[in-house]
Amino acid sequence: MSDSVGTARVRRVARGDDAYDTAVRDPLFNRLVPGGTPDAVAYPQSEADLVALVSAARDSGEKLALRSGGHSWVAASVREDGLLVDLQAFDQVVIDTTARTAAVGPAVRGGELGQALVAVDLAFPVGHCGRPGIGGFLLGGGLGLNWGQWLPSCFSIRSMRVVLASGEVVTASATQNPDLFWLARGSGPGFPGIVTEFELDLRPLPRDIRLSSWVFDLAQVEAVAEWVSRAVRALPASVEVSVVLQGPERPDGPATAGGDTDAPTHVVGVVAISYTDTEAEAREAFAALDEGPGTGIRSWEHTDRVRVAFDELHVGVDATYPDGHRYLADTFWSPRDLGDLLP
Repeated sequence: MSDSVGTARVRRVARGDDAYDTAVRDPLFNRLVPGGTPDAVAYPQSEADLVALVSAARDSGEKLALRSGGHSWVAASVREDGLLVDLQAFDQVVIDTTARTAAVGPAVRGGELGQALVAVDLAFPVGHCGRPGIGGFLLGGGLGLNWGQWLPSCFSIRSMRVVLASGEVVTASATQNPDLFWLARGSGPGFPGIVTEFELDLRPLPRDIRLSSWVFDLAQVEAVAEWVSRAVRALPASVEVSVVLQGPERPDGPATAGGDTDAPTHVVGVVAISYTDTEAEAREAFAALDEGPGTGIRSWEHTDRVRVAFDELHVGVDATYPDGHRYLADTFWSPRDLGDLLP
C-alpha cells in the first residue's frame, strides 16, 4: 500500500473545519490557550497508520507533533503548522502475571493502568495524577509513586516499539538500539520517534499502604520546612513526602463550596505515604515524622496513617489539580534544602 493510500484512511480534522478547535484544545488539561495552530489533527488507529503518516511527512517535509494524553502543562504537542498526531487509539494494556510485565500503549492513563494492575496484585510507579497518558509521562522521566524505592518510572521500561522518522519500526531496549532506549529516560517531546508500545517491569503490590497528612497555617511554613527537612533524612526509601502551598480555593478551602470558612486562607500541607506490607512496618516507617514541627504549632487538619488502596492514591492529587483551570507553572528540581528555598 502506498503512503498516500495509507494516510487517506486516517481521519483528520483540518484547520477551518468546524471541529478544529475542539480537536486541538479539548484534550488539553491546562486551559491556557496554546499558541500553536497545527494544520490538522490526525487520529491513526494502528501502527501501520503511523508508518504511513511518518513516511508521507518525510516525503513532503511536513512536521509531526504527538499527543498521548494532553496533560503537558505547556501543551507541548500543539505546535504551529504541521500535523498533530493524536495517539488516543493506542490504549492497550496486556499483563503477563508470570513474567510480571505489561505491554502498554502510550494513551493509557496512569489511573487506568494502576487499576488494571491492582486487580492482579501487581503495581507500577504510575504518576501521582491519574489522568496523564503514560506515553508523555514515561518519556519525561516519570516521577511516579514510591519513586524513592522504585526509582523514576522510566527505569522500569524494559523495551519499546518505536516508529522512526525513516518509517522503520524497531525495538529499543538495553540490548537493542540502546542509544534510542537511553533517550527514553527524559527526552520528553524531543524523543526522535513514536512509541506505540512500552514493555514495563512490574512490582509486587504493597500490602499495606498508609497515608498521613498535616495542614498548617502558611505563617508556620518555616517551622514546617525545618521539620520536614529533618525528618526526610531519617525516613526509609519506602516513604515519600510532599509539601504543597495552597490558597483559599483548595479542596475544602474557605473559598470552596462547603469548605471550612474558619480555616486559614493560605496553608502549607504535608503528605507522607508509606509503601509497606504490614501496619507495624508502616508505623516504624513513619517514626521520623512523629515529633511534628514543634510545640505550639497546631495543624488545622491531620490524618494519621490511614490505609489507602494503591489505585486510589491519585484521587486526592487529581482534586488538587482540577480540570478546567489555567496553570502557570510546573514543578522543579533543586539540590538545596527546602528551608533555604522558602522566602
